[in-house]
Amino acid sequence: MTIKLPTAVRTAVNAYTTESTKHETLIQSHRDVLDKLDADLRKTKADLASATQATIANPTADKIEAEAQYARKVKELEGDIVAAQERLQAARSAHSAQLGKLADEAINIGRDEAVRYFNEQRDTKLKAIEDAKHAYLAALVDLHTLRTEAYEIYRTAVNETNPARANRLESPNFTELTPFYRGGRQLHGVSESEIIRAYKYGRIEPTSVADGREITN
Repeated sequence: MTIKLPTAVRTAVNAYTTESTKHETLIQSHRDVLDKLDADLRKTKADLASATQATIANPTADKIEAEAQYARKVKELEGDIVAAQERLQAARSAHSAQLGKLADEAINIGRDEAVRYFNEQRDTKLKAIEDAKHAYLAALVDLHTLRTEAYEIYRTAVNETNPARANRLESPNFTELTPFYRGGRQLHGVSESEIIRAYKYGRIEPTSVADGREITN
């Protein structure tokens, strides 16, 4: 089931989504910087190791200077990585607080709109249930009246002729309603479990209604 969100809720949710997208884009840009620095550091460390081996093999001034440059570059990159990690954490913290605020606003608006939406329609739904209950009970009364009238036809025929003869003959047999039967399909009674399924879980089982009736599972 999909419901169209009230404008206030949709606006608040969109504000959160927009900020979340900006947050993810920003965080990814910080990660990209870190990834590049990590790659540069790995390469520079490899270059330093090679330069160290070259200096060990032939300690010329050029080789010593090259080794020193790589060592300085490693230190520089390590410092850059620490700074980049701190910037990433700061960005996360700042945007997490903003996202939390926007989420709270959307959730609070959603709660208020949900209560308003429910309260606006609750009385109408309850009236429909009341009407349906009255119609159901009235239909049972009508069935009782039908049975009474039908039996009156038979009693009149007996009383206005020879009642003694009626004892030797078959009396009318009216099919009984079984609203409390729970062994299979029940079309004319409503059980507690059926009410619970409908009210608590929004379900109407096929065994509760006639073929062709709309059901919800």
